[in-house]
Amino acid sequence: MKNPNIAKVLKAYRKLNHYSVEDLVLKLENHNLSVAPKTIYGWEGGQAQPDADTLLILCKIYHIENILGTFGYNTPADELFLSEEE
Repeated sequence: MKNPNIAKVLKAYRKLNHYSVEDLVLKLENHNLSVAPKTIYGWEGGQAQPDADTLLILCKIYHIENILGTFGYNTPADELFLSEEE
C-alpha cells in the first residue's frame, strides 16, 4: 500500500535542501543509482514510490534521521507486535 506522505516529504525535503531535480539526479549517481528526472517527478507526484533501498539513500542525501516519524509511521509500541489471534 502506498504511503501518500512519501511524495510530499520527498518534494519538501528536496526544496528544503535547495536541490533541483537535476542536482538530485547527480547525487543519486554518486550513490551508484541511475535515475531519470521523470522518475523523481513521479516519486514527488505520488505516481510511484522509490524502493526501500533508494528511499534510505534519499534520506541520507536529505539528512533525514527520524525516517519513520518523518514519513508518518509513528505507531505506538504496543501496536508493533501481532497478537496471538493475528
